[in-house]
Order: sequence, then C-alpha cells, then structure tokens
Amino acid sequence: MVSSDRDAALVAALKSGDSAAFETLLREQGPRLLRLARQFLPNEEDARDAVQDAMISVHRAIGNFEATSSLSTWLHRIVVNTALMKLRTKKRHPEEDIEPYLPQFSKDGHQREPSTPW
Repeated sequence: MVSSDRDAALVAALKSGDSAAFETLLREQGPRLLRLARQFLPNEEDARDAVQDAMISVHRAIGNFEATSSLSTWLHRIVVNTALMKLRTKKRHPEEDIEPYLPQFSKDGHQREPSTPW
C-alpha cells in the first residue's frame, strides 16, 4: 500500500467515525505534530495543548477534508494555525501568577497570614 493509499484508507476510516483510526492517526502523527508545535511554543504544556486542540479540530473537520493535499500537510497546517492562535491569545491575555493570592499554610495546617483579597 502506497502512502497516499494508506492515507486515503485512514481518512475514509476517520470520516466513518472509526475511533481506532483516530488512535492510529494520533500514534503515527502525534510525535511529529508535537515537535512542530514546540517550534512555536517553547512551553511544553502549551505545545501539548496546541496539539490537543488541533486534534479536536481535526476530529470536527475530517468530514470536510478533500484529498487535494496530503493528510500530513493538512494536519501540519492545523497545528501551525492552532499554535499561532495560542500565541496571539497569550499576547492579548497574558497569564498572571496566582501564587500571591493563594493562602499559605504552616506545617501544622494553620494559615500563616490572612489571604490577600482578590
């Protein structure tokens, strides 16, 4: 089976809702897609989140996939777009450390000082 024939069979299985096909897709393409996401998002958790979000998009959009490009090219583009969206969101809404707002406890379980109001 040639790669494109294999991709066509995988896409057909994905379109039919075969969960084993989606697992195969993740197993075969996941590591490459994670490496790609890491190029945009150096934080490991962000890169993994981007791949997960991309796979959700793939699951939702597989019915619209047309074989005008290869499956790997389509997946590549989805991960790139997802990573870029994550970067844009982080710029617009920077994360703030919540540690200063959390209560601190001593070893005996008592709160060290009153909590800082939000």
